[in-house]
Amino acid sequence: MTNEDMIYPFQPPKKNFVDKSSGTVHINGELDDSILTDIIPALDDLMLTSVTLSDSIKVLRFRITSHGGNVEILFALLDQIEELRRLGFRIETHIRGYADSCASLLAAFGDKGYRTCGPYSASVVHHFSGYNYVSTASEIDRVYANNKRLSAKLKNLYLSNSKMKEKEYDEMIASDFCELDAKELLKKGLIDTIVYNS
Repeated sequence: MTNEDMIYPFQPPKKNFVDKSSGTVHINGELDDSILTDIIPALDDLMLTSVTLSDSIKVLRFRITSHGGNVEILFALLDQIEELRRLGFRIETHIRGYADSCASLLAAFGDKGYRTCGPYSASVVHHFSGYNYVSTASEIDRVYANNKRLSAKLKNLYLSNSKMKEKEYDEMIASDFCELDAKELLKKGLIDTIVYNS
């Protein structure tokens, strides 16, 4: 048993995939290389066929159960989502259980009015963390500048996809580990609706 298994023993299968028949992107694990090798190419295929789709069919649903992953891979996926938007796709996001770290930003990046979560869902928002091994002063300066740039980029994305003002975001992120339940996600404007079974 790995350390991760001990911390998160009830994880869903670590498989990210696109169900083209339903237009659903399942993020069931880390935002890792599978996003680049499986998800983005499948979305490219969907974009190629979208010219024959009516606007009523141009809906892409992200179902997210993830502890996060690589922020630069997230940026590649967000770029892909923007391309789909330009083609007229509506982007819906739904948190199932948890969307932590950069997965929380993916959930917030859905179209306003179409970002949902279950009543027991939660997200963890924290500072960007880089794992760069450096040995010279110039490398330290370069890594610091890059990490600062990425942190600012993430902050701007959170602010533009929520109701939060800069001061509120800064206070939230100050602890470096902020867990938000469904009601807090709704209050901060990171989702639009909590979905309850009727």
